Amino acid sequence: MVLMLCLATIDERRVAQLASLSWPIPVSLKQAVLDICQGQQLTLSQFGQLDTQLGRLFADAVNALLKEQNLQARDIVAIGCHGQTVWHEPTGVAPHTLQIGDNNQIVARTGITGCR
Repeated sequence: MVLMLCLATIDERRVAQLASLSWPIPVSLKQAVLDICQGQQLTLSQFGQLDTQLGRLFADAVNALLKEQNLQARDIVAIGCHGQTVWHEPTGVAPHTLQIGDNNQIVARTGITGCR
């Protein structure tokens, strides 16, 4: 499991990829995500910590891509991050999906405030 990042320009007519980066996920973090996906119970504190850790990892990857491309935060309009899906239940009374990876961490660590 690795993070895949794409630096792109987007206008009304097209999306053009400028660069990409594969970023490793530490084994312990990967295992924690897999455990949740397999239904392991955890406390809200543990869940919050994992959410924060993933957000920081995402931010570190963004910063690495910016550095590799000789870019600054001010050069970037927005970051699109759907997070890491840890639960998907598309049927039932209240269909839902749950992603983690705290966007607040991404904003704080990258300085890019357009984060979705």
